[in-house]
Amino acid sequence: MSQKGLEQVVTDNPLIQLDPEKKHLFQVIQRRGPIARADLLSLLQTNVATLSRMMRPLLEARLIAEVGIGESTGGRKPVLYDINPRDFYVAGLDISRPYTQVVLANLKMEPMAREQFEMDESCTPEKTTRLIGEAVRRLAGQLGIADEQLIGAGLGTAGPLDPERGLMLHPRNFKAPGWTEVPIQTMLEQVLGVTVAVDLGAAAAVLAENLFGLGRDHRNMAFFHCSGGIRTGATAAGRIVRGIRGAEDAFGHMVIAVDGEPCSCGNFGCIEAYASIIAIVKKFVAGLKLGRTSMVVKPLTAIRYTDICNVAAKGDALAREVLSNAACYFGTGLANYIKLLNPSLVILSGPLVSHSELFYTTAVRVALEKLNLDERQKVVFSKGGYFGDKAIAMGAATLWVERQLG
Repeated sequence: MSQKGLEQVVTDNPLIQLDPEKKHLFQVIQRRGPIARADLLSLLQTNVATLSRMMRPLLEARLIAEVGIGESTGGRKPVLYDINPRDFYVAGLDISRPYTQVVLANLKMEPMAREQFEMDESCTPEKTTRLIGEAVRRLAGQLGIADEQLIGAGLGTAGPLDPERGLMLHPRNFKAPGWTEVPIQTMLEQVLGVTVAVDLGAAAAVLAENLFGLGRDHRNMAFFHCSGGIRTGATAAGRIVRGIRGAEDAFGHMVIAVDGEPCSCGNFGCIEAYASIIAIVKKFVAGLKLGRTSMVVKPLTAIRYTDICNVAAKGDALAREVLSNAACYFGTGLANYIKLLNPSLVILSGPLVSHSELFYTTAVRVALEKLNLDERQKVVFSKGGYFGDKAIAMGAATLWVERQLG
């Protein structure tokens, strides 16, 4: 897309045209709706005339709509207002090491359609962005969304990342070549024809859960995405906690075993060296090479983490041992993390968690045992959170909207 074309897209963006007062009103309705005028008056501490003036352009732009009638509190039943769920959409994109996911969401932050593809050895940045563009157009066609109704896109991806320049720096463990110094924001804007907001995937996910998911009532929360690496996002006092140098894998590279297994970062004994998908497959294959038996009947190079998770659920001794040991290392690190940052909500997500109940339950059990909490302390654990396996993509869509609203 040319610079002139992108400037036109920005000009046509109905959210960015709002002044700060009306952006705030949009946020309140988005997070509290459906809501009556009387409740808006109380929340905004304003009068009827001012509220009517503020709501008028939102109604005319079709950003909000009347959605029903509320319960009477003694007089006439109130009209309820909410975000219009039909006229405008945002693409949420999740580029992770094993997969890329594309979600179309409405402005109520509800996922409407999804596609996902595997990131194999051919998925260079150029091919990946092309496949994303094709997926967005396919999903839009399925939903009957016109070009002008798709108003933006967000990307949550693996770090390290320079979000100000929209640049993926040098993420490890992508199967295809070329994932170094990638101008991913510019590439996606050219393919999609809309502005794109970029951030770390786990940070995006924790944003969505904090604003629209299970984290609404938690000031301190943590989100862990267990995949080819271990990615972490957290909030403290309602604000996102940022890692140093644009990384989201600080937890994964916490040393849990002195003189332990070698890690891809060059260190030894990192949690990721024991509890990532890559480490689990490596340990399982090593067991087979030593003569251990398993229900998995495949060439060693063809074994995937899903094979291990599937046979573990059927009682395979080697698979259960490998997954349980990985979860013990992860749970120990998780206990240390909780003691440091004191989250009241911990969400475990990602392909490993969704495919292995054994990994999830063992990690939580070990963490709780090592935390040794007293009666005054409470930590809520969730498998997948509110958005489940769409958390990063929905977080990316949320990120784009939040940046438009300032």
